[in-house]
Amino acid sequence: MSLDLIGYTQDGGYFGLEFAKKWVDPNLGIQEVLLTCTHDHEGPDTIGIWGANQVSDGKFPEYLQFVDKQIATAVTRAARSLSPVRLKLGATDPKLSSALAQMQTRTAGRPPEFFDEEMRVMQFVGAVGNAEGKVVATLVNWNTHPESMESENTMLTSDFPGTVRDQLEKRYGGTAVYITGDLGAVEIVGDNQRSTRTTVDGKSFPMNPKSKRASFTFARTEPIGRDVAKAAIDAVEHGEWSEVKTIEVKQAELRVPMDNAGYAFLMKQRVLAPPATW
Repeated sequence: MSLDLIGYTQDGGYFGLEFAKKWVDPNLGIQEVLLTCTHDHEGPDTIGIWGANQVSDGKFPEYLQFVDKQIATAVTRAARSLSPVRLKLGATDPKLSSALAQMQTRTAGRPPEFFDEEMRVMQFVGAVGNAEGKVVATLVNWNTHPESMESENTMLTSDFPGTVRDQLEKRYGGTAVYITGDLGAVEIVGDNQRSTRTTVDGKSFPMNPKSKRASFTFARTEPIGRDVAKAAIDAVEHGEWSEVKTIEVKQAELRVPMDNAGYAFLMKQRVLAPPATW
């Protein structure tokens, strides 16, 4: 499951995935829920980083508990509508799909300079009954910050991943899911002075000569999403059917020391959740 949010916790004290699981019918026999976020910069504060000032909590408890229930509802609906599918796998990159060319840009603050340019796509197609041959879901995995609207925007939006999903559902039907990968310091085109591309989906969005940045509007965000969707469609159309009959999920515990003094202070103030809950 992928949420259009900046991030989410396992256990935030009064909200989080562990609380969402309690709303799922135990008779469904669900053992694990895989949850990720697109890292959307245009959504509500879900981890405490956008308060009124640098040391205040920007989360809204009632909203977060609403998110928990929505997670549980989505998991329940998915579990109750399971059906056999065939799996098609595809991948592309800026060299294969020109729509992705110069879409990802890097800031100068986080070395090294390399980043993952590949887009990976999985498409699930019904294998039996009335669903046979019909697309059940299309999953896209790509790597860049969904922040094409930047901090100038004051409206809630899923940013360009929302348009990507809309375009894929329009093309194939079924449900489209967008999953952000290892984005690090990778930003979407136009977010910094390193950007050189000014045309997306056939429309020109020149840089502001004073700021050397793009104009952050929905009129620009949606064409970005359409170009990203074009690349995803390229990956699907050139993809191959998988011989795999089942999907296995393996997990391992990973512990990383947290010695950031600023984070430690905010955790003590309960603005951020303790590190064990991330």
